[in-house]
Amino acid sequence: MKPKFLLPFALLILAPLAFGQTNYLFDHQSKEWRELIKRGMLPYHQLHVEDFSVRPESPTGAPVWTQQFLSFRHDVKSQPCDGGNICAQVGNWRIYSGMNQPASGRLGGDDKLEERLPYLQVLSDIQEVHARKLAATPLEKLPTGRGKTRAEALTDLNQKLRAFCTAESTAIRKEKEKYIAATRSGTRASAVRRWERRLTKRLANYGLGR
Repeated sequence: MKPKFLLPFALLILAPLAFGQTNYLFDHQSKEWRELIKRGMLPYHQLHVEDFSVRPESPTGAPVWTQQFLSFRHDVKSQPCDGGNICAQVGNWRIYSGMNQPASGRLGGDDKLEERLPYLQVLSDIQEVHARKLAATPLEKLPTGRGKTRAEALTDLNQKLRAFCTAESTAIRKEKEKYIAATRSGTRASAVRRWERRLTKRLANYGLGR
């Protein structure tokens, strides 16, 4: 049976932060990351067998499955703008991405997990490349909310931000589906290695090594 893998879900979190510049939160000892890690949301890393807890049953029918998460936090600055409207702009745009460990796992007795790790790692790499792309978005290129009142402007901004991040989540899903098909769910080792090389170059653009 060919292994199947869950695709990522979008976990959107909105929380107040100090207004500032676009920033990816690298400090995994920060309060925000500690809260996520307590919930089993692990930052991007090179996967190990120990990352996959043994479960009594598989939600996919496969011996191993993985799922990632993607979230954002931001602050808002509102001010008068064109046509007597109030404009709401994003500040301190921070992206959090990694492995959803509670939603990942493996069945006991799977003696080939070590061999499957390169395939699973590329799924994680794809997620992180897109997360870094989101994090690198300049504040001025993020959506702006407009309304007759501050409340209307905030509602408009939140709707636009959700659409903005949903579009990137869709791009992640489509690229993972393409990867799964190209590698026949990881059974084509040569195809997995080609994708590894591509992702290594893309990660390097954001200062990340594999």
